[in-house]
Amino acid sequence: MRSELFAESNFEPSGSWEVFHSKMLRVVVTPDEPLYATKGAMVAYQGDRLEFGHHSGTQGMSGMIKKMVSSDNTPLMSIKGSAEVFLADAAQSVAIVYLEGDSICVNGKSLLAFEHTLTYDLKVNSGAGFVSGGIWSTVISGHGRVAIVADGTPIILSTTTPTYTDTDATVAWAGNLVPQVVSSMSFSSALRGGSGEAMQYYFNAPGWVAVQPSEMIRITTAAQTSQNTGFNIGSLFS
Repeated sequence: MRSELFAESNFEPSGSWEVFHSKMLRVVVTPDEPLYATKGAMVAYQGDRLEFGHHSGTQGMSGMIKKMVSSDNTPLMSIKGSAEVFLADAAQSVAIVYLEGDSICVNGKSLLAFEHTLTYDLKVNSGAGFVSGGIWSTVISGHGRVAIVADGTPIILSTTTPTYTDTDATVAWAGNLVPQVVSSMSFSSALRGGSGEAMQYYFNAPGWVAVQPSEMIRITTAAQTSQNTGFNIGSLFS
């Protein structure tokens, strides 16, 4: 049998964490190295049968309260066992970020998976009151790998100069940054129907922010609400 479908590039890569065809993440799960991922992100796995369970992410009473009131509460699952698991989210671009004792803030819709060695928390951003999609962010910290997704290939903007990004187009940013949520729409404009650009994140400190070429509020996984090329977030630091 012959077909371009069987080209070498279509077969799974080696390594414990690999991006496959820019749209899919392959992770080797072992009993000593479980994985945390967005619920519903598993598309296939090979090996022994895996155990998929609910993962709360945040801990304690304060964590429960954050999850109840936040707009960025991403449902998570734990993956345990011994197998190769493949994860994806609506054929979006996938990138792996390597944390080395630092942290990354992620728009909850852009989180795909992270290692068990990392910590997960929800952080409230300042300004604008409790506005849907513009207040809470997911913070991943420690030593390990985290996979994020984007709708299209994002650009990496330096935030050394004042930077404003649409809250729905913002994928992730450096963990040291504390963005403000601001509104550029006047009261009179709101009365006339608005501009469609009501809320933005405002950054003004050394760091970076990843912005995707889409403001689409997408349906991610069945657990949450129901084409692209890969990108290299590490290029910012080269």
